[in-house]
This record gives sequence, structure tokens and C-alpha cells, in this order.
Amino acid sequence: MFKYILINVVSEFTHRMGVAMGCKHGKYAYVRRRNGVHVKVRVLKSRDASDSSKYIVTGGRALKPPYSCEVINEEDLPDAVRAEIYK
Repeated sequence: MFKYILINVVSEFTHRMGVAMGCKHGKYAYVRRRNGVHVKVRVLKSRDASDSSKYIVTGGRALKPPYSCEVINEEDLPDAVRAEIYK
């Protein structure tokens, strides 16, 4: 029981303090596909936004991404990356 209470207290603390174990300081983001599934991508900050090598699809899928992660719409991605998220 003590272990459960301790885990509950720690998760409540991290939630209130804004500490999230989600997407590593903007290195990762989730792309919302048309069918409602989110796909995890690696974002390379040093690349131009229109460059297709800025996004690397990692393949992780989730119906509900972590609240701390940035969610990108599929339409905002270059065409080459848009094709990769459906593979």
C-alpha cells in the first residue's frame, strides 16, 4: 500500500509542476493521421521546415499521445514524410 501511495504522490507532483516524461525537450512529436491514430516522429531542429529530412518516423503509434508532446497535423508535413507515416 505504501508503494501505491508513493507512486500516486510522485505522479501528482510531476503533473502539478509541469514535469513530463514525454517527448524529450521537443526532440519527438506526434503526427495526427486522418484515421485518428498518432505516429511518433523524431524532429531535427537544425533542418528547414520544408525539408523532408527534418522528420524521421520512428514507428510508434498511439491513439492518445502524451499531453506534453507536440501534435502536428498530417497536412503540415512534406509529401515524402506524409507517405512514410502510413507504412
